[in-house]
Amino acid sequence: MGCVCRCPSSPALTATTPYPPLAAARLARPSGQAAGQATAGPSGGAGAPVLASPSVAARLGRGPASLQTALGTVSVRVAGTLASTPAVPGSAGFVILPGWAAARLAPHPPSELLISGGSVSRPALAAAIRRAAPDAAVAYRADVLAGLAGAPLPHGAYVAFAEGSVAAAGFCVLVMLLSLLLAARSRQLTLARLATMGLGPGQARRLVVAEALPPVLAAAVAGVACALALAPLLAPDLDLSAFTGSAAAVPVSISLAALIIPAAALVALAAATLAAQAALASRRSPASALRITS
Repeated sequence: MGCVCRCPSSPALTATTPYPPLAAARLARPSGQAAGQATAGPSGGAGAPVLASPSVAARLGRGPASLQTALGTVSVRVAGTLASTPAVPGSAGFVILPGWAAARLAPHPPSELLISGGSVSRPALAAAIRRAAPDAAVAYRADVLAGLAGAPLPHGAYVAFAEGSVAAAGFCVLVMLLSLLLAARSRQLTLARLATMGLGPGQARRLVVAEALPPVLAAAVAGVACALALAPLLAPDLDLSAFTGSAAAVPVSISLAALIIPAAALVALAAATLAAQAALASRRSPASALRITS
């Protein structure tokens, strides 16, 4: 039920994974406390700070508690909770104990080693593992992700999502352009009447944008806000682990770029369309536009 955290760069490792960040500052050794001092038992001080899963944290309580492990007994106190960790995938309970507090526990080699980095040499790593642990099994996350991306179920889901997104974006653009084109005639008449009263071309363009762009901008902002509110509401009922084949739950995450970029593109397209309509209207004389109307 536990994993001993001996690596000071654990926060850097978890930062490269979709798991929650590791609050390593909460596992720091209190000032004046020697290594292993808090591991003698519940009466041996305030207890070593640990990060625990919610279920284990509820069992340990708030005060110092005696934790039985395969390496011995240690007095701990829950300094924070963590929903998941790459060291213990799935829904199993776990306790993350800092290495400085494990000085009095029985020495034991690690059963699992997690390595992260963009410049890891696979041949050098394989040679080092063969020397230290010849029977160890090595798995690379990049290979696993590549296999998942090419699997039929995830690939089909990605293709269906991309096709649905393109279709939805196309319909949004079509509806917006139709609404702007249907109002183009009345907008042209308004500009013609204002032009007879001395409205300049630059003022006409600004007027068109100020009149028609705010509804488009409001719709884009409302759409992004609804998407941001919808994801947390549906996330508890959605589990994407079926696409990864992992025992660990895969939460739903929000991509701000996927929301903001299409909304900004929609607003930019609307502004360009309005500017083109204003430019075309300025080429026609106000008298001819009003004569056609009459």
